[in-house]
Amino acid sequence: MLFRSANNNADGGPEAFLAGRIEDAQSRYNLRNLVSDDWQLVAVEVATLQRLCEAVDVPVEWASRLAQGLRDSWKPLTGTADDATRPLRVERLEHLAWLGMGDPLIERLRPFVDVLPVRTPINLNTASREVLAAVLNVDASSAERLVRARQRSPFVALDKTRPLLPENTAVDGNRVSVQTGFFWVSGRLRLEERILEERSLVQRRGTDVVTLLREKRNLQPGGS
Repeated sequence: MLFRSANNNADGGPEAFLAGRIEDAQSRYNLRNLVSDDWQLVAVEVATLQRLCEAVDVPVEWASRLAQGLRDSWKPLTGTADDATRPLRVERLEHLAWLGMGDPLIERLRPFVDVLPVRTPINLNTASREVLAAVLNVDASSAERLVRARQRSPFVALDKTRPLLPENTAVDGNRVSVQTGFFWVSGRLRLEERILEERSLVQRRGTDVVTLLREKRNLQPGGS
């Protein structure tokens, strides 16, 4: 969802331009799903990431490497010497660099994965074909069938997706959903030559919306 607003002051005041975007954070695969709440690797999720990596031309071995690195990053501190050798805590996609992943591979994954603070299902109404195929373990044509169906009418219940999928496809309500609770809200304000960007991760909790993370960036004139 995009929004834009411009203010061209006819009285000679500063020119301002505001643009923003709201994205469903659960449209992408959540890397937090790779690790259980008791800090074990989740085999079905590692296999999901392997399929996704293969689909987006990232070496498949990165799935296990990231899963192990993320687990070590997130485990509680033990107060022992082992704490000194563990990776820094990964909280954003850019932090995958701390696990040895280079920028080109991070950018290749960016449209398809995210790092949220808790384990979450993907939203079948907004996930990409690649993410749908990887999570449901179906072929590209089955994922495409879901995309076309939801374009005509969004899914209101998981049962509505079953007739569109191959027989015996696991539609697990812990791993897939038709709604979301996490969103990225981003905005850019341009005032004369000054540009301010802000990006926030928000969670919808009933009627409340809670901001979990906020990032701000000032750009120099001519910055992108």
